[in-house]
Amino acid sequence: MPSPAHGNAAPLHLSTRVDAAFLDRAQQELEAVLQARMTAAFVRRALAWRPRALRHGTAFARWRLLRVVGSRAWVIGLSALSLAWLYFVLEAAPGADLLGSREADLGLGAAGLAAAWFPHRRWAAWVDRYTARPPRSRLVGLMARLNARTLLRQARRAAPFEAQYRLDGTRAVYARIAGDRRSVVWERTLAGWRHSGEHVTLLFKTETAEMPDCLILHDAPASFETHLAAHGIKACLPPAAG
Repeated sequence: MPSPAHGNAAPLHLSTRVDAAFLDRAQQELEAVLQARMTAAFVRRALAWRPRALRHGTAFARWRLLRVVGSRAWVIGLSALSLAWLYFVLEAAPGADLLGSREADLGLGAAGLAAAWFPHRRWAAWVDRYTARPPRSRLVGLMARLNARTLLRQARRAAPFEAQYRLDGTRAVYARIAGDRRSVVWERTLAGWRHSGEHVTLLFKTETAEMPDCLILHDAPASFETHLAAHGIKACLPPAAG
């Protein structure tokens, strides 16, 4: 049974049976955490980009030039093609009926002009809305799933095994026991920011980091969280997407 560690108390020992079922539960929990943090990071970058572009004249001028050139090129290019088509239909080959009827030929030219000028009025609004839009949940979910699988890959290869942790203050030793064999996986000083879950504890270098610096598998979240909090490792606030 885990024992609390405060001040000069004895080291905390944790032991967890890690098998395929445990790793499946851990992966679901890990995916949810990573997806929330990745979405929040995307929104932070998008919101930070806009005032920075306004403050720095060169960056803003470059973006404005690209936006103006892009919109103008669309309008001028498609308008020119549409007018050339209409001229050809009305003057150069008035009886050709290239699309089967005169109405169809004229309709194509009119549709081209409409397509050229209608988006032009909404171009800036579309660009601004796109830069502040979070990525699609399916895409972020896929990335979170792939990252979670990568983080758990070694554990899945070694499973089933007994995961043992010895925590003496912020110094931790992680070992795997499979049968009669005990192997030390890592020994490190725990630091940063923590996210504590039911089956995983993640340590991040910064509060807003997307990927963890350390992953710990366990089934005693209360004891582990209490130990980390007592030794100055702060809890991450739930990531907000806006």
